[in-house]
Formats: sequence, structure tokens, C-alpha cells
Amino acid sequence: MSRPVFLNLFQIKFPVTAIVSILHRISGVAVFFGMPFLIFWLYLVTGSEATFAHYEIYSQVILFKIIFFLINVSQSCHILAGVRHLYHDFSHDHSLTSTRISAWLTLFLAVVVTFLLIFRMFF
Repeated sequence: MSRPVFLNLFQIKFPVTAIVSILHRISGVAVFFGMPFLIFWLYLVTGSEATFAHYEIYSQVILFKIIFFLINVSQSCHILAGVRHLYHDFSHDHSLTSTRISAWLTLFLAVVVTFLLIFRMFF
């Protein structure tokens, strides 16, 4: 029995449920690493009115906006996928049709939330 020489993951066609599961894990890692940044930022801006005014200027810098945007997108995607998992855990509805529909709905809502965040943060 011969073994494959290499395994190219970009040639494998994943089902939509696997894509949502992988994105849920990636967004969880992003939330994990983004939370200390958000907590430190919250600590800085809650010092006094002067520190709030000082750090409010930094919040208009495009780099900080992009960082906040990416953290917010990862949080919203992680929450949406988590709600999907909770639905399937508590409803006991594990049919193939139901999981596919919920996966597509999760992706659709993630795209909608992303566009809403773009318009809210950058325009």
C-alpha cells in the first residue's frame, strides 16, 4: 500500500460545517490574544477625563482602528458560531440539513456583522 507523497490542504474541499468549525477555533484564538489588548485599553481610558481625552486621540489612528475591528470581528464570529453549537447541543437536531443550514446562516450573519462593523468604525 503506497502512501501519499504530500497532502495539499488547499486542494481538499471542506464541507461548510467544517469551515464554520475551523473559523470558530481561529476566532477563539484571536479573541484569546485580543482580550488583553482590550482590557489594557479599557484600563487606560478609565483613569480620568484627561487620560480618556489623551487616549481618545489614539483611537482615531488607523492602526488602532484595524486592531479593534479585527478583535470585534473575531468576537462576533466566535459568538455566532458558539450560538450555533449551543442550538445543536440543546435541540438535539443533528440532521445533515439542519447543520448545513445553520452553518450557512452563521456565515451569512458573520458577513452582515462584519459589514456593519466596517460602516460603524470607518465611516
